[in-house]
Amino acid sequence: MQEFANEFADIWLKLPSPLQQKGGMWIVRAGRNEAKPCYRIGPKIIECHSLHFILEGELTFEYDEKQVVLKKGDLFCLFPYTSYMYSIRSTAKPLRLIWLALEGSQVPEAIHLLTLTKSVPYLEKCIDTKVKGILHRILILQMQPHSNELTELSELYRLFDRLTQINAAPIMQSDQEWLSKSIEYLQLHYTEHLKIEELARFAGVNRTYYSAQFTKKTGVSPMQYLQKLRMDKGAQLLRVTSLAVTEIALTLGYPDLYSFTRAFKNYYGISPSAYRHSPNDLPPA
Repeated sequence: MQEFANEFADIWLKLPSPLQQKGGMWIVRAGRNEAKPCYRIGPKIIECHSLHFILEGELTFEYDEKQVVLKKGDLFCLFPYTSYMYSIRSTAKPLRLIWLALEGSQVPEAIHLLTLTKSVPYLEKCIDTKVKGILHRILILQMQPHSNELTELSELYRLFDRLTQINAAPIMQSDQEWLSKSIEYLQLHYTEHLKIEELARFAGVNRTYYSAQFTKKTGVSPMQYLQKLRMDKGAQLLRVTSLAVTEIALTLGYPDLYSFTRAFKNYYGISPSAYRHSPNDLPPA
């Protein structure tokens, strides 16, 4: 480690690759240190998010006119353009840190998933053996002049995944929130073989409650809504493409031509082939 005024430290400055810049997050600066008895950082600000992991010792973290004592196994986050200061608490105990400064459009959301906020920018007792192992692998990659960018990205996401497992509390959603997400889910996956049980599990509620609330919001049952999505898409494909009716049937998730033709005729009162050659669009079902 290199000696500085108040610490011994290794610091790696990173230039993200084109692949990393197109991704959601990447490391711009990483480091590890062993603090001297005079260790004190700040007050100052930085321009990105930075996670600091306390491996040994204790420090006093000051932010937003507040002060908290953090210990081995805790972490704290420095938010962009937010003044902070931290210093060693006891000269009788060694203080060792690892830090990762991050950029990317996904970073704020990833930080939020850890329940870190500007008002409470720290987590306690969150550095277990797995987190330490991931941090060690990340630092090994920083030491290499040409590290594998895909490996580095995967380790970074693995770090957030592990921290989320340890720290993130279950998020209670309102009916409006899970219903909106459920509708988005259906609109994305309507060509798959979806079942009520799967939709309810995705929403995080039981099947009966899911069906009742979905019907109340949309005016139709989940399966009727699913059928509408398929029928609307089927009518569009029949009108604007030259795909065979069998291709459209399979594209929409039906097992065969017969199943699609029967469903289409029951829904619209006209067969797919007849609709394709009709002069007018279908009336609303």
